[in-house]
Amino acid sequence: MTMPGTIDRLDWHFYRKYGESFIEHLIKKPDETYQALLDYYGVDTPGELDSVKYIVYMALNTLFLNNKRFVDRAYEAFLNNNWNLFKKVIREFLKTSSIR
Repeated sequence: MTMPGTIDRLDWHFYRKYGESFIEHLIKKPDETYQALLDYYGVDTPGELDSVKYIVYMALNTLFLNNKRFVDRAYEAFLNNNWNLFKKVIREFLKTSSIR
């Protein structure tokens, strides 16, 4: 499932606020991105928090080209606020993929 409208809105928000796309910001500053998503969605209920988690999961799925091993590791690191591991998983993926 893709979310072009959602990602377009997030990209607009992140370009306006940070001068880069949602995905770029997620890669460079995952902790700040998570807080920005929580603020953007005004997370007051568990359902809204689930929406933020879903958006992150889908973004990672796209970023890692549906490679479940990388998606799951990065997502778990993200949920546990383990930003160093999150960035390490991205570096590992870039080393093993043809995307550089």
